[in-house]
Amino acid sequence: MPKRGSIILIAAAFFIGAFVPGAGAAIKLKLMAVNPSDTQKQLVPIKYFLPKEIRKEDVTDTGGMQIEYDPKAGCFFLYKEVDLEAKATATLRVTIADKWDISPEDIDLLRSKAAERLKTIEKTDQYPTAKLLADKIQARLDDIANSQAQAGNDIVKKIELSRVNKEIMSQMDNDIQAMDYLGDLAHTDDDTSTVKYAIDADNPSDEVVDTRVTHFLPKEIKPENIIQPAGFSLGYDSDSGQFYLWKNETFQPKEKKHFEVEIKDIWRVPEKLLESYRKDAELVLKRLEVTKYKDLAMMMRNDILRDINDIETSQGEVTTLKERIALYPINAQREERVRKNLERMKALLGEMAKQDPAPANTGPGKLGKGVSNILRDVKALEGIRDFSQVLVKKFIPKAEVWRVILDTVVFTIVFTFMVTLIWALRLNKEDSKKLKKVEKAKSEKTT
Repeated sequence: MPKRGSIILIAAAFFIGAFVPGAGAAIKLKLMAVNPSDTQKQLVPIKYFLPKEIRKEDVTDTGGMQIEYDPKAGCFFLYKEVDLEAKATATLRVTIADKWDISPEDIDLLRSKAAERLKTIEKTDQYPTAKLLADKIQARLDDIANSQAQAGNDIVKKIELSRVNKEIMSQMDNDIQAMDYLGDLAHTDDDTSTVKYAIDADNPSDEVVDTRVTHFLPKEIKPENIIQPAGFSLGYDSDSGQFYLWKNETFQPKEKKHFEVEIKDIWRVPEKLLESYRKDAELVLKRLEVTKYKDLAMMMRNDILRDINDIETSQGEVTTLKERIALYPINAQREERVRKNLERMKALLGEMAKQDPAPANTGPGKLGKGVSNILRDVKALEGIRDFSQVLVKKFIPKAEVWRVILDTVVFTIVFTFMVTLIWALRLNKEDSKKLKKVEKAKSEKTT
């Protein structure tokens, strides 16, 4: 009876997986198991987790292995137990579909989307800066097309690269939809300074170790922010939504290594961008000053200036990169509020053109009769709403609401009936008086 090996120890210590590119759109996996014993026959379990992109139908040849799904890992795995003599090895070959090619059609589709989106804002103020962003998108698509060819037959690199490129394309698709508002970011991107981002790794053991150094980047960092990767390759983890750097390194016993990656300092909202927001807000407010949207626009402008001032003040108070990285999420939220408020102010200009087209000589005090204070109207309606809510919430428990409604309906019916009855009686009385007068006149005439 062969001795059964531990699935964890055997698989972890003596399992070797190698990727071998196959012909066409298929990839061959070579899986190897080893019996380390010099004297005993063993039942060795082979377990291999497939890449997360692979579905069950993508495995065209299981090599005699079972395929199952691990819900915790979120992927399929291959499994088989093999009898191995002492010091023997077993090699299994599995064929899977190549899911890591980005087709030229997908790249061309994004190119077309960017070009069409740019056409829709061709005659607007945002066009020049949006054109900069569109050019950057086209350049990044060129890089994606070229990088696939550079991966060659290195399937591990191809998988890592495919995940990165697909995430970049997803982000570009979102950027295309908001091209008119993100143009300012592209305009200021070239002026962004760079920082040295430190990565430290060490070998605590007393032996030489060949290992993979992996370092997850802050969530704000995108591939285009990395200037000099210092020999690292880029990967993407879909579970955490983060990019990471990785490279294979050999460490001597107790050796420590220090790497410095040059990255754009994206943890600082550019002053030029903030100044651009400030000027746009003042310009839009000036055009809305003689409209019914003046008060509303002024409130939005004040919110914009407050957030801009908070960003500028906080950025002036931090000195180290670590402090800037910690502060950035707060300022990113402020900057997002600024952009949204500016979008709303610009939308009011469109509403003004639709509803109250102003004549050329319009000035303060010369608005038409149809122009009213929208903020006042909104506040009046809100006052009615609040008053009704107070009546219901404060004085009438929720359980009594339907009883009150029913009582009100009954009272209305009774009250209407009583009014109708009184009106009918009074009408009948008046008719009786008129009838008596007519009869009396007739009797006098006869006599």
